[in-house]
Amino acid sequence: MRNLKGMVEGSIITGISLIFLLLSMYTPIGIMQFFMPIPFIIYGYRHGLKQGIWVILINIALSFFIGQFFGLVFVFFAGTIGIVMGVLYKGDHALPAIIGGVITTLVNFIIGLTISSQLFGIDLVEQFKTLMRSSLETVKNMGSVLGSQEQINQTFEMYHRFIDMIDLILPVLLINSAIIIVLFNHFFAVKIMKRLDTPIPQLPPFREWRFPRSIVYYYILTMIALSIKSVYEINTLKIIVSNLYPILQMLLLAQGLSFLFFLAHMKGFKKGIPIIVSIVAILNPFLSQILIILGMVDLGFHLRNKLKV
Repeated sequence: MRNLKGMVEGSIITGISLIFLLLSMYTPIGIMQFFMPIPFIIYGYRHGLKQGIWVILINIALSFFIGQFFGLVFVFFAGTIGIVMGVLYKGDHALPAIIGGVITTLVNFIIGLTISSQLFGIDLVEQFKTLMRSSLETVKNMGSVLGSQEQINQTFEMYHRFIDMIDLILPVLLINSAIIIVLFNHFFAVKIMKRLDTPIPQLPPFREWRFPRSIVYYYILTMIALSIKSVYEINTLKIIVSNLYPILQMLLLAQGLSFLFFLAHMKGFKKGIPIIVSIVAILNPFLSQILIILGMVDLGFHLRNKLKV
């Protein structure tokens, strides 16, 4: 009976997945590809890894007839992320599913880059850089409506420097992309599974997020390494520091924002106030630096514990 239920739900999941694939590849709403892991999350949670693998294989076979090679890639990518997250949601906490999803996404990225380079001779990173440069030139040609020529040149010079650094900071770009994809699917999976009366573990409220105190020390050491030219010129250290620094900055920024939400909750402010303040702060480089410092103080001196007393 259980196998029959699994087969029926597998057929439904397959149908939904293929509809998402069709919408992603042949309609203007290509954003549907970001929702593709969700059906697999549901199935993985309900029926486990073994049956989940069979559903992925069936979906891959059918997707080839719809989208050929790219359809196969989309389904493999979504299926593996979804099944891994779904199986790991069976614990008491959401964090293992989040970490498992991020690792699976990164492995998929690496597999995709390797296959495209070794089998097809396509350098996806270089193609992405070329596309970005082409887009910048198109926007630059509209410069008359963007401001003075000097300002335009400075802005575009900064963007071109960033594009040239993509090879160097590729790891951090992939990690950030993986985190965004997984958190996006986690958010919607929580909502959908709640509606299906099979709730999955949620992350703790953002105001309760606390990262390890050691992040502060790593951040300070990374800043020192960046300021020492002789250290930064060593290629291996340059790659490590260039990728570690923005990751640590992002974590400390999140810690500062978490403290902001904690403070707003403690003072009884409406939920919309810290959200608006956070958006403004993230968009302003100066305010972002203040939040990073706030995150360092919170971690280093257990600031919120002192406020609770």
